[in-house]
Amino acid sequence: MKFKYLRTIHLIALTLLFSCSMDVQPPSSAVCQREMVQLLKEATQKGYSPRNTFNPYAKLPYMDSLLSNPHSSEGEIRFCTFLKANILLELGEEKKAIRLLEPLVKSRYKNDTQILNTLALAYLRLGERSNCVTNHASESCILPISGLGLHQDTDGSRKAIRAYEDLLRVNPSDLESRW
Repeated sequence: MKFKYLRTIHLIALTLLFSCSMDVQPPSSAVCQREMVQLLKEATQKGYSPRNTFNPYAKLPYMDSLLSNPHSSEGEIRFCTFLKANILLELGEEKKAIRLLEPLVKSRYKNDTQILNTLALAYLRLGERSNCVTNHASESCILPISGLGLHQDTDGSRKAIRAYEDLLRVNPSDLESRW
């Protein structure tokens, strides 16, 4: 028993000694970078599916294909348009989302709370993007907002206020819109 234990320790020591004496170089950073780029490409290809909830880039062409179907009913077109607007919001394309949602609200869906809520959110994000990103200052992030933190371009924010007021008109107990 004692010899087995000593033999195991001896083998471990020899292995460590042998591995330390070898001139093993780690792969260069360029090789590692190429490998990582390849792994990311493979992961992107595997994840490119409209069923992948984390990939709006794959959902957008799928939604366009549904909208181009000549046999779609008015309800299906409205629903797909609404979904496409949400996908555009995921991609940070507020203006495109607004262009899709405004005609829905102006038509006979002006009391649809889901559409109104998405439109209000799109306007809110547009207001924030056009002010906080373009005219970013530390005062933008500190309460109370004052000085350089005040919106210079109030178009998106004012339209968001109107959209939330419309939501409250349709559903006065909507606490999220009230907030």
